[in-house]
Amino acid sequence: LWGSIVLALAVGAILVAAPSLLSDDLFRYLWDGRVSGHGFDPYEYAPDDPALFALRDGFYARVNNPEIPTIYPPVAQLLFWLADRVDHAPWSVKAMALVLHLFTIPIVSRLASPARANRATLLYALNPLVLIESALGGHVDVAAGLAVSAFALALVRGRVGPAAFFAAVATGAKLIGLVIAPLLALKDRRGAVVAVALSVAVAAPVF
Repeated sequence: LWGSIVLALAVGAILVAAPSLLSDDLFRYLWDGRVSGHGFDPYEYAPDDPALFALRDGFYARVNNPEIPTIYPPVAQLLFWLADRVDHAPWSVKAMALVLHLFTIPIVSRLASPARANRATLLYALNPLVLIESALGGHVDVAAGLAVSAFALALVRGRVGPAAFFAAVATGAKLIGLVIAPLLALKDRRGAVVAVALSVAVAAPVF
């Protein structure tokens, strides 16, 4: 397990330092974090709103869809804000995504059967797509992946409360919780209702 984590960290660190060429999403993340950090509501103000003119900097030109307010849920917004507090630069978002990937690796190890745990852990840790999406692209999907993995583990172990919580967290990162929350009915129907209700509440600001 630790060997897989160290290898993922080593490869990921190289990608964090590499230029962000495949996606401009992380520049929107940085913008949302900057907006929140200055006391504005990213759900109310689009990047090109004149009220935010003073916040424009060298990264503003790469912010996608500047004519619409943010589409990212509250947990994602919290992550953007935290990354921006570390440094208003692409590397902070990418490093945060890499850390989320590293935290997912032990969960994958626990989800796999004991006989296949080491192989599954290594394959996930060094999965090129996951490393590109996290360490190179800084995508918030990695946060959703962590929450979905934790939801799956809680579901397998019959832990209804934690499963409902992680479904809501997944929704707060990427709305995926709205899809997985009903699966809790396999273990507990009331728990599934709670999970769906929490997920809808978390998603409300987006709509």
